[in-house]
Amino acid sequence: MYIDPNREGPRRRRRSSRGILLFALGLLTAILVLRTRPDWLREQLASLLPSPTPAPTATPSAERLAATAEAAQERGDLDAAVEAWSTVMAADSGMVAARSALVRILTWRRLDAEALQLAREAVAAAPEDPAAHTALAMALDWSGDSEAAIPAAQAALDLAPEHAPAHAVLAEAYAATGQWDAALAEAERALALAPEDPETHRALGMAREVRGEGRAALDAYEVALRLAPQIGAYHIDVGRAWRLLGDPAAAAGAYEAALAADPRDPVAYDGLGLLRYDAGEPDAAAEWFQRAIEVEPRYAPGHGHLGWVRYAKREWSAAAGSFERAIDLGSKAVDYRYLLGFSLAYAGDCGRARPWFEQAQALDPESQPARDGLALCP
Repeated sequence: MYIDPNREGPRRRRRSSRGILLFALGLLTAILVLRTRPDWLREQLASLLPSPTPAPTATPSAERLAATAEAAQERGDLDAAVEAWSTVMAADSGMVAARSALVRILTWRRLDAEALQLAREAVAAAPEDPAAHTALAMALDWSGDSEAAIPAAQAALDLAPEHAPAHAVLAEAYAATGQWDAALAEAERALALAPEDPETHRALGMAREVRGEGRAALDAYEVALRLAPQIGAYHIDVGRAWRLLGDPAAAAGAYEAALAADPRDPVAYDGLGLLRYDAGEPDAAAEWFQRAIEVEPRYAPGHGHLGWVRYAKREWSAAAGSFERAIDLGSKAVDYRYLLGFSLAYAGDCGRARPWFEQAQALDPESQPARDGLALCP
């Protein structure tokens, strides 16, 4: 549209008093709304702004995760400790402390195969770390291969001659292989290096126990327990010592305390089953052994001990299944092998029985039951 530049502009009109009044009323209304509804004002302003982007959540460092895991382990919450240490390993696969800590917890719960695998991984990841070799020695010893545990512990000491945990594990491996004097010497060395470590007192207890010094063993185990009463494994050591000393009531109290500390520990259920078995109550014993393997299906002794009950009741097929399961889970117990052989033989299968007698004899050439089995199934 063409606009004439010479055209006169519109005349300004005078503002009426009525318009001024309406303007004032509108302004007053707006002020009252803003004073009484500040949230409305914030909402209207926020609607004009772009939506904020959430700040990313920082991932905890491996060190912070390790501190969480250590705290859980120190208060005796082993399930939480396993979960936390596993998270540490996912965050830092090279952290030997995580694998070593997990090895200890798994050995306490007698998950020998898993502990051994983790320990081997620790050594492969950090061959110059004495803690890795110590973890391997512990896993080997608890899985029944104490002969192999000795050089593993010595490898740790070659790297760090005053590494107390390695001396403690070496003492237990010596004890398990019948080297009683060497076991006691190593336990005393470990204790001198780390008198506040419950594992050094446990090693001394083990050295005393295999020497037949039951009361001295109990004393050492009780010191370990006082240092770490939240750990079920130390209650179990005390319970085992009381059982060997012939006090089933004290032993039962210790095993019950172990369950209070860690209700998922199969060894405590198993210990209560052994007390019932000792008392000539096979059915009650079987209930405890069954609970042990319900809590942890991979717990080999629970299957083996349930096999004892079934064997005593002449349930040959069921007994054979229990013994075979224990062996499949890694147990090196000689009696499980010859009892498996007898179970099969009495069920009428000498062909399957004979190899188990041969295995038992290979593990213990002096085993009379193995010889009797081979005579039964020539």
